[in-house]
Amino acid sequence: MEWLGLRRRFEAGRALMWTGLVLLVLAGCFGLREWIASRPFQHATGTITEMEARQDAQGNVAYFPHFRFRLPDDQLIQIVSAKGVDLSTFSDRERVRLAYRAGDPQGAVIAPLASVYAVAMWLGITGTVLFDLGAVLWVRRRQRAMRETRRIA
Repeated sequence: MEWLGLRRRFEAGRALMWTGLVLLVLAGCFGLREWIASRPFQHATGTITEMEARQDAQGNVAYFPHFRFRLPDDQLIQIVSAKGVDLSTFSDRERVRLAYRAGDPQGAVIAPLASVYAVAMWLGITGTVLFDLGAVLWVRRRQRAMRETRRIA
């Protein structure tokens, strides 16, 4: 910045704090977007009853969970997931969060909270770490500057 005639030094602490703050705002935006996108869906808690193995033409095996859940009118729904998962993802009798459009419970999908809000959570965690690290660096730099001015005076 010397070429601009400015004698300010780059402050890493302040830059990290601002970066962390921007990431926290982005985390809030992504979280809000996911929350708004999930509002038209009905939610239920279901139970995995079995994992069905299916092999494709290339010999790859995917597991399709069978699950059941109750609608608010106490009707029992049993379906097979249209999406295959890794065998270690779920176990028999595991309770899972489900989402489906109103009037279409047969189209229910497993909607784990962590995968829905993953981007928002990672941005929030990273933003918090960067903001805290920047705050520590900024406070230490200010304390060092205060000691320097006391020593000079």
